[in-house]
Amino acid sequence: MPESNMVSVNTEQIGLPIPDILPRQIKSVGVELEGFFTDAQVDTIREHEYNDDRRNGGIPSLESDISISNTEHGEWSGYDDALEDLQAREVVTPNGGLKEWSKLEGFVTAYHPYMTNWSCGLHVHIGCTKAQHREVYDKKYYRRMVNALDRLSTSRDMSRETGRYLRNRLELGRSVRIPEEHYHDDYFYPCKPNTFEDYGCHHGKFYHINYGCWYEHRPTVEVRILPGAYNAKEALRMVHTVLDVTSAHWEQAGTTRKE
Repeated sequence: MPESNMVSVNTEQIGLPIPDILPRQIKSVGVELEGFFTDAQVDTIREHEYNDDRRNGGIPSLESDISISNTEHGEWSGYDDALEDLQAREVVTPNGGLKEWSKLEGFVTAYHPYMTNWSCGLHVHIGCTKAQHREVYDKKYYRRMVNALDRLSTSRDMSRETGRYLRNRLELGRSVRIPEEHYHDDYFYPCKPNTFEDYGCHHGKFYHINYGCWYEHRPTVEVRILPGAYNAKEALRMVHTVLDVTSAHWEQAGTTRKE
């Protein structure tokens, strides 16, 4: 069973705790947690959603139309027995995101899936202005993000399996290497590495960094590169690394979000 303890996450120096605050340039964050949930978890989330319950940082939204699979990644047919009685769902933070690290930490800790596997992802929406969006639409930012996550994948803060999933996503856009006949299955569809020629602004969301969502429905940049975490501690570690890189890039670029 995954751990559910609260955790202080690290700075650029992996393993060192930081104050319980968002990085300086980050004003709002949203997360999407894909995974497998117990019936009791789903009932609790639905109760909080229905009752406009903000105790864990915000009102959760429970999605079911997601492309994750309960097949074992070593066997490309049949169910994983460990997931048989669990529900495949995605839990999403409230519209507008969360504006305090403690609220984000509380949300992820309270609503993290009971289990995840190779098909699950963790998506991070970072609120931004048009100027900030323009600044991260940049190969330097992308390179910094990939390098930071690559270092994280081999650190003592990641389980071996999550680290392997993350490295595969950085290279392939998928958590696992798959047989060619499965390339077009929905839950194997990759989030492709961004290139200099095509950053995904007008060509769909399935990139390591989705810049198009700023234009489509909300003023955010979405980092889709992360795999589902083993537990809330790992999830928060990965999220904070993404926020650190983004904040540092905006700090260097000199763009500040105006309230």
